[in-house]
Amino acid sequence: MTKLDRLGRSTRELLDDPLWDTTSSQGRLLSTLLAVNAEFERGVDPEAYWRGRKRAMTKVRFGRKPKLTAHQRQEAIARRDAGKS
Repeated sequence: MTKLDRLGRSTRELLDDPLWDTTSSQGRLLSTLLAVNAEFERGVDPEAYWRGRKRAMTKVRFGRKPKLTAHQRQEAIARRDAGKS
């Protein structure tokens, strides 16, 4: 199902459409189905977000880049262990 925002129809056009007349049983049914679908999509989004984040973490390093190179870190650790500042 395509999303309503991708149909290129404004909300006003949908409200003027006889299918969305909420005083009829057909209009109430369509409104209810739309609400159920929206609620379902809200429940799916967090799952998709976390799956995508886990997949991205395997490919990209998250967080700030280190200020020191690996060699500089080893040198700093060695100096600290030797009692130097």
